[in-house]
Amino acid sequence: TIELKPYDFEGEKGQYAWRVRSKNSAGWSGYSGYGYFYVISNGFHSTFDNHTNKWQALYGDWFRVDPGYVKTKGVSNQYASVIQREFFLNNYVYEVKMKRKVEAFGDTPSNRIYFMATPGSDPTDGWDGGYEFYYYDDGNWRLAIRDGDIATILASGDSVKIKPYGWNKLTVVTDLPYIDLWINEYYLGWTYVGDDPMSYDRGYVGIAGFKNTGKTSLLVDRASVEYT
Repeated sequence: TIELKPYDFEGEKGQYAWRVRSKNSAGWSGYSGYGYFYVISNGFHSTFDNHTNKWQALYGDWFRVDPGYVKTKGVSNQYASVIQREFFLNNYVYEVKMKRKVEAFGDTPSNRIYFMATPGSDPTDGWDGGYEFYYYDDGNWRLAIRDGDIATILASGDSVKIKPYGWNKLTVVTDLPYIDLWINEYYLGWTYVGDDPMSYDRGYVGIAGFKNTGKTSLLVDRASVEYT
């Protein structure tokens, strides 16, 4: 009779406890100790047509614009970042369609998604742990694992499927210890991440964009997580 809420980014929802007792011919026993648990999200599909519910800016200004995008103008020499507020476990498909709006002379911005990740306590430092998959509009892409300020590249390459300053769809399938990657439906391959990062089998998903000093915005058309 009580609706349970998914675990929330700020820890205000989704944490619960229960206890039990048994009954026999002698009557009811005493209660057991409490067992604690939290509820994970069952997924989402955000089109940003009418709202940005369950998305929260971590750093920089993010806002919805017509005809249905979430947008940031970025922060010079920093990562403007936004988080989806609910918590996820391994074995899901995370997909984001995004684009860098215009090319800025002398700027080499990156367009990023985070998964099984935890944001840092200082928002200007970005995310504290987890995986990041990102691309540059010159056709390069990277998969990295982050531990605090240290990001270790797990896989990289270049792809003619990346549309410079156009819409690009990034797709991740998490099946630890393997991660599979696509850009614009083109399969980039799988990466074995080993046993050490297995603590990153849960966390949040998010989106970020880095820029230097140029005037170049990042647009996100849609984002989704589905378990598989």
